Amino acid sequence: MKIKPPPLHSDGVCRFVGNRGFALVVTLSLMILLTVIAVGLLTLSSTSLRSSSRAGAQQQAQANARLALMLALGELQSGLGPDQRISASGGQQLEEGDKSGGNHWTGVYASWTAGSEKRPSPIFRRWLISGDESVVTNPAAPQSSALATKKVSVVAADADHNAVEAGLIDLPSGGCAWWVGDQNMKAKLGGAVEPVIDRELAVARMQSAPRAAHEVFLGSAVAAADPVQDRLLTVKSADLVGRPAKPVFHDVTTASLGLLTNVRGGGFRKDLNFLLETPKPAANSAEVSPLYTAGSTAGINLGELWVDHNVWAELEYPSGPPTHADGGTIPSGMPFLVSTADKSDPFLLYKHLPRLQLTLLYSLISKSKMVGSVKQYDLFLVADPVFTIWNPFDVCLHNPQSAFATFKSWAIPYDLNLKLENGPAGSKAAYTNSIKKLSNDRLFFFYGQLGRGQNLVMRPGEVQIIAQGFGESIKNVPGGSWQFDGKLGWEFASGYAYPIPYETDPELMNGAQKITYSMTPNTIKSDAGMFLWSYNIGELVDSSGSTKYVGSFNIDLVYSRLASESPIAASSFPKIFPTLPNDPSAAKTIAQLEGNKWPICVFTYGLRTEADPLFEADPTSGTRFTGRAMLRANETSVAQDLYNLSPDIVRASPLQVGMRRVNSLNSPIIECDSNGLGYYGAEYGASGGVSHVITRSIPREPIHSLGALQHGAAEGTRFGQARGEKSWFLQPSTSRAISNSFAPSIFAPGEVRGTLAGRDAADHSYLANLALWDTYFYSSIKPRTTSANKNSSTAYREQKERLESFLATDRKSYKPLPNERMRAWSSDPKVTLDAIFSSNKPTAEAADRIASYLMVDGMFNVNSTSVAAWRSFLSGLKGGKVPVSPTPALKKNPDLVETAGTPVASLLEPGAAVIDDASLSNSAGRDQWLGFRSLKDEQIEELAKAMVKQVRRRGPFLSIADFINRRPGSDKDLALSGPLQSALDDKDVSINAAFREGERALSVAEATGQGFPFPEAEAGAKAVAAPGYVKQGDLLTTLGPLVAVRGDTFVIRGYGEARDTSGKNVLARSWCEVVVQRVPDYLDPSDKAYDTVPKSKVNLVFGRRFNIISFRYLDSREIS
Repeated sequence: MKIKPPPLHSDGVCRFVGNRGFALVVTLSLMILLTVIAVGLLTLSSTSLRSSSRAGAQQQAQANARLALMLALGELQSGLGPDQRISASGGQQLEEGDKSGGNHWTGVYASWTAGSEKRPSPIFRRWLISGDESVVTNPAAPQSSALATKKVSVVAADADHNAVEAGLIDLPSGGCAWWVGDQNMKAKLGGAVEPVIDRELAVARMQSAPRAAHEVFLGSAVAAADPVQDRLLTVKSADLVGRPAKPVFHDVTTASLGLLTNVRGGGFRKDLNFLLETPKPAANSAEVSPLYTAGSTAGINLGELWVDHNVWAELEYPSGPPTHADGGTIPSGMPFLVSTADKSDPFLLYKHLPRLQLTLLYSLISKSKMVGSVKQYDLFLVADPVFTIWNPFDVCLHNPQSAFATFKSWAIPYDLNLKLENGPAGSKAAYTNSIKKLSNDRLFFFYGQLGRGQNLVMRPGEVQIIAQGFGESIKNVPGGSWQFDGKLGWEFASGYAYPIPYETDPELMNGAQKITYSMTPNTIKSDAGMFLWSYNIGELVDSSGSTKYVGSFNIDLVYSRLASESPIAASSFPKIFPTLPNDPSAAKTIAQLEGNKWPICVFTYGLRTEADPLFEADPTSGTRFTGRAMLRANETSVAQDLYNLSPDIVRASPLQVGMRRVNSLNSPIIECDSNGLGYYGAEYGASGGVSHVITRSIPREPIHSLGALQHGAAEGTRFGQARGEKSWFLQPSTSRAISNSFAPSIFAPGEVRGTLAGRDAADHSYLANLALWDTYFYSSIKPRTTSANKNSSTAYREQKERLESFLATDRKSYKPLPNERMRAWSSDPKVTLDAIFSSNKPTAEAADRIASYLMVDGMFNVNSTSVAAWRSFLSGLKGGKVPVSPTPALKKNPDLVETAGTPVASLLEPGAAVIDDASLSNSAGRDQWLGFRSLKDEQIEELAKAMVKQVRRRGPFLSIADFINRRPGSDKDLALSGPLQSALDDKDVSINAAFREGERALSVAEATGQGFPFPEAEAGAKAVAAPGYVKQGDLLTTLGPLVAVRGDTFVIRGYGEARDTSGKNVLARSWCEVVVQRVPDYLDPSDKAYDTVPKSKVNLVFGRRFNIISFRYLDSREIS
């Protein structure tokens, strides 16, 4: 369009004629103004046209960016919609310190499916990023990052990370690119956490961390309880709490929810809070079926888990508690486990007196009598039977008179050999007899009855010495076997005297004989067995003629022999039953022994300890073992067996025999304090042991973390089986099997099953974790005051009320579950409630279906390689309060102890406050056996770095159990322990450093010398069961409910560009971002969310639906 200027006048003369001249000027001015406007309009029109053209290009770029999102969502739906998929970080393919964008690629793998115990090689599907097909389907692609010829940035670079670049996809109208990030690999921030005000909430949080620590990123200026935490809706809003010191896009999210799906079997996990909340199940029913087997022997079973789940309701809180034998009172309302008189009580493992050691002190003494004018001396063998018993729990233990215990012991398999010199003419020069013959030739040497003649009350963790008690004298033993009432305490002046017929002619018994002695193991083989220390409830034989044997510590017991085995003799095992040779320097005349008890030897039979000073000093004491004794000694076992003393069982068993010489009262015999307490922990003496050791918690309400099952009694004992003197569990003895992962040193690195002394044996931890962690979970929908086993109507009503208040949609009625991370997925609370409860009882499908109505806030994908995210995740209890019930100074209500660091849930209610790290090198430090660790920020950082090192080395984790368990195989480092335990024991992590040094550790050379097939598994820290030693089970108690191996929340970034008609010049660019959430519902609604195997072909391929949570366009400055 052109504008013509007005024509000029032809005369060219300018005349001024009055007003007419003025009009001309105005006319010319208006014409000029019009011209300017016209030119302006022309310019504006051109600009508008160009703007319109650019707008069209921008719209096209945005459309292409949205197309990229759709392409990404399609790949995400097909890749990670199905349950049996896992997602892993590209950082697993890269070395530490690598900053390339490949660190932040999300890889999709097939999971380790159910039905196979051997971990498969990872089956890689693709990287969730646009690029050449040959690249995105190559699992090693992050190492080169050559996604495509043309790439575009979708996430900006920062000081610690290079930009994430995606491959450009050519389109007719331009191009697009996309990238998917797993939000569950990041620390989830946001949401105020209310402070702990009571024990119930404190214990609940010990089993489910309420948050990830924002302090890692935002500092500690704002408290976790500050309402401003509720305003953390996006990562950018973190500035409301505290400006991050560095960009946190790759480490932090404010949106991450996880589904409780079973990545191995598909479908949802089963809820143990419903499955185990039942009246007592029947023996041999499906409700008590084993989780695994070894050979023909069943392993840990659901019946044992039922016992562990319901033991809390067995606690009694007497208003008038029994008085302790030392005269001390117990506060009213303290929790008690009370021993049962019912041999078939399923809770017997918890309600009996745990035994540590039987000690038999043998001494010589003489007594004179006047026969006419001549003194005659009778010689006696004095036996002091001493029991060391222990309450390993964090509650009191009472053994009432109605359920008193009878401990029975056989005579030790030794001969006493006396050399007699300087006696009168005709006197004997020697005397030899077996201890069995000297003790009235009875197989049963004695019966000690505990809790009958004296109140037997044990404070939490208490170690007691039970013998004749204080102030007792030596008593003569009548014919036959004898029994005594065990009392608290022991003194050297006591004992039971058996006559030694060293002379047949009384006239030769003038006391002149000088005695030296030796002790030699028997050559006798008994059909009944070699040795036994048994436990019986009540009288050995009751009025009906029956016995209530519940278990024994045996050697070669007839009932435990295999058909191919025959009796054995002690003399065939000189390293176990050493000879105490004659020592000429240890000599006394019989007259000198009048009224003077002369100790000659101490025989012990009991649990090993980390140190063994009483025997290490005696070169004649035979072969003894230290090592990881408490890891093998299940404190709740009523029976242990050394079988036929084959080398493998002697190495593996927590039991061992001790025989040592003592020649005077100055020799260490039995250490007992003035109150009758003994010592345990690192040793049975005061120099390295302590009188209170708590290793297991009895929950005050049902647990809600699989990690807390480490406190359970489960060891592979068939539910409902008959109990007797035989040892019944699947070998070997194990403690804290579930959630921990220490390789059994009795197997080669690649083995999880085998035999021990010809009996079936298994790696209990590996097989139990494999069966549990992907298949089951705890919802924390549980009763408050009683169990269904005690009162099903009340328990179920309380369960229903808890679920109902959790589903409530109004703030006034809503109450979170004990696991505060649980979120409801329900469009209609009433429909959901009716689906789980029919009337006031859970439906038969409740355990199978409840997970389909739940999601977990802050679920963490352990395939993450973000050190910062791991730091935050591991610090979930930072600054939390811990319920401490101090012992022995008991209190009815626990103290809520504030912590500056991150407390470790080794015990649910510790018996002492924070353990000083500086005290850990001293095994006699009391608090390390009672209290709890609080990890400093520096220790958490060390652990996070070590954890990422493990993730890079072992990843991807193809199931949760793959993350929990060790990796059996030829690589000893991977076979040694699970990744979390390996990180804790990393040389660069100081948390357990004190236990890896000096006498507190066993070297590989020492373990090799002891003959272990996997010596590296026996080496290392000995005190692995002490509360002061941090185990992976301790951390999983708190973090286990939040662990996943896949993401369910994702951020997708899409890029689009528009080009000119030549296709070479970019006219416009656009970036957008969407957050999507995988939900319980299937993509095709024809299948129910709780259907394990969907019928729809669509759902078989694409799995569960992704919902779009948020969408936004990004400013180019967020990318550059």
